[in-house]
Amino acid sequence: MLFEILVQIPLLVMSEIAWWFRAAAALACLLVLFAVAAAAIAFCVRRTAERRNLAQDGHEGPLAPAYSHRGTPVRMVYAVAAPATRRGR
Repeated sequence: MLFEILVQIPLLVMSEIAWWFRAAAALACLLVLFAVAAAAIAFCVRRTAERRNLAQDGHEGPLAPAYSHRGTPVRMVYAVAAPATRRGR
């Protein structure tokens, strides 16, 4: 009886507490991983939005790289060709 009170019950209580600590540690790790993933996604989305805004404003910079042809920077311009007309017929 004395052995059970002094050894068995504290072991049972400590093993139960250890299980809760392991579960809490696992949940904390999952929470940290979720926070890191959310921050990475937010960073990528914000960076893409900044690139779009700079490209629409016509700024050439590190976020909106200049397109080049044979080393000369060329700005990408969307042009609409005039419809072809037949003359002389």
